[in-house]
Amino acid sequence: MSESTIRRKLKNPAFIEQYDQARRKAFSISLGRLQYMTTQACSVIEELLNSKKPSSTRLSAARTILEYGVKWLELSDIETRLSSLEKKMEGK
Repeated sequence: MSESTIRRKLKNPAFIEQYDQARRKAFSISLGRLQYMTTQACSVIEELLNSKKPSSTRLSAARTILEYGVKWLELSDIETRLSSLEKKMEGK
């Protein structure tokens, strides 16, 4: 696809709406996967709490998943709130 075609499509409100919907769907799928991994991360932390051997790499991975999970959840909430505000503004 040429640059001029992309620029033309980005000026089309219908295209932008379809693109945003696809982006939100991809984000939602990723968030679902992250939620699943968060459960696994909690299990890893539980194992580490009950284990006597050091597992710093696994603990770091579990911590990272949990930290990103919180960040992504916050971003998802912000996106939902922003979308709601945009819809309200369109109605005025």
